[in-house]
Amino acid sequence: MGLVLPQTVKAKWQGRAITHYISKGYKFTNRGDELEVNVEDLSKGSEIKVRCNCDYCGESSIVMYCNYVKQIAKFGNFSCRKCSRAIRVKQTWQQKTDIQIKEINEKKKQTCRKKYGKDNPFQVEKFKTIAKQTCREKYGKDYFFANRRRKRKKKTKL
Repeated sequence: MGLVLPQTVKAKWQGRAITHYISKGYKFTNRGDELEVNVEDLSKGSEIKVRCNCDYCGESSIVMYCNYVKQIAKFGNFSCRKCSRAIRVKQTWQQKTDIQIKEINEKKKQTCRKKYGKDNPFQVEKFKTIAKQTCREKYGKDYFFANRRRKRKKKTKL
């Protein structure tokens, strides 16, 4: 999938693009004039927007050609924003094995033990009271969900 072909875009005769397009066989008119360019003839750094299809979900999107080229060079395929996020999250968590995750959790516990003498900061009374005060100030109750649960129960009893 990737780049939708055949596709032409509008470009302008300006700067280094003039020599680039002349070398590709386009006939120069005047500086600043528009010309129709085949997408395959764009320079790698071109910021002209092109239509691409996601290699994962097939969704069509419009991106700058330079970003398309970078993504192809880095990953070997094109992905839309939605799929890019999903792929990044998946790759991040696949890289960490179960042993690494256990090591991270153990290090968190050690740091809390060292600082507060407990495995979890919410086992310390100081943090509990701060959390309760914040909830009272914001919601009028000691716990955030206390108010919501009562309202739900009343509604369901009707």
